[in-house]
Amino acid sequence: NLWVQFPAVEYISRRQFESDFCLSRALLEDRENLIVLSDRIALLGALGHQNGSSDVYVELNDPKSEPSLRNFARASGLPVVATNDVYFVDPTDFPMHRLLRAIDLNASLSRIPPAELVSEDHWLKPEVAMARRYPHIPEALENAQRIAEACSAPDFGRLAPPGWSSACT
Repeated sequence: NLWVQFPAVEYISRRQFESDFCLSRALLEDRENLIVLSDRIALLGALGHQNGSSDVYVELNDPKSEPSLRNFARASGLPVVATNDVYFVDPTDFPMHRLLRAIDLNASLSRIPPAELVSEDHWLKPEVAMARRYPHIPEALENAQRIAEACSAPDFGRLAPPGWSSACT
C-alpha cells in the first residue's frame, strides 16, 4: 500500500538533512511500495534500467515536453502516465494560490512576479477533462487510472513518524 508507509516522507527528510543526498541513489536502494512518476529523463534513465521498471513511469504533464518524453519512453521501454501538475483542487482556488504566494514572497498581490505563479490551468481535473487533453495517448490515461486504483487513502490511525515510539523513557 503506497500511502500507509509514506516512503516519500523519508526521502524529503533525508533531502533536507543529508548534504550528500541523491534521489536516484535513494530510490535505487529501496522503493518498495513507491510508484515513481517523473519527467526528468536523467532520473528515469537511472531508475528504469535498475531493479526492474514496473513502478517507474514517464510523466506527461506539459505539452511542450511531451514529444521528447514520449520518444524517451519508447526508447527506454518505460510506460507513460498522464498527469496534470496540480497545485489546487478547483479552478476557483487560483486566488488562494496567489494570496499564498504573496505571503510566501512577502509581497503585495499586485507585485507578485508572474514567474512565481502557476497558471489557472493547474487544478485537479476530472477524468473527462484528462481524456480530452490526452486523446492521442490512451495508454497514459489507462496507466493513470491503474495507479489511482493502486493507491488507497491513508489510515491515520496507524501512522507514526519514522523512529516514533509510544514508550515513554
